[in-house]
Amino acid sequence: LSNMKADGRYIKTAGYFISAIFLYLTFKDTDFRIVMGYLDNVNGYCLAGALLCEMCYFAIRGEYQINNLHFIKPDIPFLISFSSIGMAQFYNVIFPARIGELVRVFFLSKKQGLGKTAVLAYIFMEKIMDVLVILLLLLLIICVKMDNLALKNTLMYFSGMISLMAVCLVLYFKFNREFLQLSLKIAPA
Repeated sequence: LSNMKADGRYIKTAGYFISAIFLYLTFKDTDFRIVMGYLDNVNGYCLAGALLCEMCYFAIRGEYQINNLHFIKPDIPFLISFSSIGMAQFYNVIFPARIGELVRVFFLSKKQGLGKTAVLAYIFMEKIMDVLVILLLLLLIICVKMDNLALKNTLMYFSGMISLMAVCLVLYFKFNREFLQLSLKIAPA
């Protein structure tokens, strides 16, 4: 037990050290006199409103996550879900390639004992739904506001390709068992 506590302290110390390095790299060329000069132009009420909207967004996403993971584990606490969303957002801002989503997988797995593959599958489906909503908004923009014919054709082609991929994914998930049985009949054991 004492080794685990010592390891935890070393990991925490390494985390603080890595955070300090990234803070240094982030702010090394920053002229803080200019930043302080811009603070005169900042509207505190707008900033507080933006912070409140961001916290509401995290709270809604946390509840959404609890609802969607209910079938895997029905009693995920709100603060754990809220923290996982915040951590994922934090790491997505710092690291490339949506690494924060992997951090969310490991965090939920460690804190709630959820299977990593189940949480990763949930996050994958969540991202597919995000793409479909963006596609819907893109199609709406194309239909309503597009005057340039070449750009409109390009966007329609792009939207068609994404739609085709989405349909293929839906068909694959819908008929996954039949597809697997067919491939087992065709391929040798």
